[in-house]
Amino acid sequence: MSHTDPDVVAVRELPPGVPDPSDESVSRTWRLITARRPAPAPLWTRLLVPVTAAAMVVGLAVGATVVFRPGGLSVGAGGVPSDEKTSEPNLAPPSPEAVAALKAMAEVAAGKPTTVPPIATGQYVFVRHDGWVAVVSESSQVAKVEKQDRDYWFDPQGGLLRGSSFDGAPPRVEDQEVPREQVLGSVIHPTPKWLAQLPTDPIKLLDDLRGAMDKDAPWSIDHQVWTAMQDLYMRCDVLLNTEGRAALLRAFTSLRGITSSEVTIDKRRLLAIRHTERGSGDEILFDPTTGRAVGRRSVNVNSTLTLDPASPVRLDPGVTYQATWSQQVVDELYATS
Repeated sequence: MSHTDPDVVAVRELPPGVPDPSDESVSRTWRLITARRPAPAPLWTRLLVPVTAAAMVVGLAVGATVVFRPGGLSVGAGGVPSDEKTSEPNLAPPSPEAVAALKAMAEVAAGKPTTVPPIATGQYVFVRHDGWVAVVSESSQVAKVEKQDRDYWFDPQGGLLRGSSFDGAPPRVEDQEVPREQVLGSVIHPTPKWLAQLPTDPIKLLDDLRGAMDKDAPWSIDHQVWTAMQDLYMRCDVLLNTEGRAALLRAFTSLRGITSSEVTIDKRRLLAIRHTERGSGDEILFDPTTGRAVGRRSVNVNSTLTLDPASPVRLDPGVTYQATWSQQVVDELYATS
């Protein structure tokens, strides 16, 4: 755990000038509170932090109303840590609908040659992250949906967060204390070279992804793979080549516990591929016309909340966070085009 981890920063800087905490860390607490039974979200064990404490301190700091803002950047997707490895891993075979959807997208992706932008020293991957969150008070079962926009600048050598801007605020420097020369490339810290050399055999590729996960973590291996892929796609989908994109989609057809559904966001038809475990559904949103990952959603499958009819958008039942993103390579930190 780094002292500059976003969750730790959220606590250290309170108060005054309360910053937004890590969005995903707050999501984890929000889902824990609103579920019928405790349902922690997925955990990326390489970046464990005291997320529950951070989220609750933020809630107390803003006054009588506890505002939970789930989803968004997780810089290590994760959930409320559990003391024990789950006794109920989702070992269900992938649904036939999910397998068919992934295979179809793989064929589409393979048929659309991708031009990966060259990466020069000093360039960044800029991600515009347009999100909506369900905001709930401590005593209410009615959630209002609010806009939540994020801009991120990632070092392509490892997908390291180097800058961020929340809801149009001036950008701030992020330092994960990982020297780029120490990043060799992995699903945790993808590099352009690592992405370019992904195995094209989907069985080998899935074996590699599973092998990078923590066998002693509280969450199942396949759930860890899926939350790691949420993060990877959000940081560097733009750097995937044609072969790698198609191979990943084919590899996912063997993941246990995945399902699929069609969703419409901003009048755009997308495919949501979900992995569910412990009442927590984690989705990657794909554009079926390209096979690209274009967003993510967090779902509390046990939620009893209803949405305030005055909310500007309607989220699907159980959705606590929804976001789509766009990505491009920029020449300098804080550049947006």
